[in-house]
Amino acid sequence: MIDTNIFIFACIQMLGIQKPVEIRLLSNNKNKTTKDFAAWAETRNRKGVIYKHVIFTNLAENIESKYNLHDVIAHELVHSIMLETGKHKDKRHHDKSFQAICTILEKGLKDIGMPVGKLYDPVIDNS
Repeated sequence: MIDTNIFIFACIQMLGIQKPVEIRLLSNNKNKTTKDFAAWAETRNRKGVIYKHVIFTNLAENIESKYNLHDVIAHELVHSIMLETGKHKDKRHHDKSFQAICTILEKGLKDIGMPVGKLYDPVIDNS
């Protein structure tokens, strides 16, 4: 079993994320907008500049999905680098650029012996 700390750190390093990342594990998410999401990424900004990323994971939703926690966090870290570099698109945030970064991260993690599932699934990630 891969240590989650090492896995997250490896993802951050491979993606080149510069800003701090905070990860929140929610055991009970009652927010109407996000209650059906396995996870989501947000930024915290000060005067229009990102000072950190916050990734929320909805544990109950993760248990019901086919994703494991590592896959979900890695997927959201890809969103974080897209946000940090200004390449994130509000309307179509799982675009070809996002998919390409997912593929590169999957390969990089597997190359260093960290098993990971598909970070992009066109059926689930359809926006």
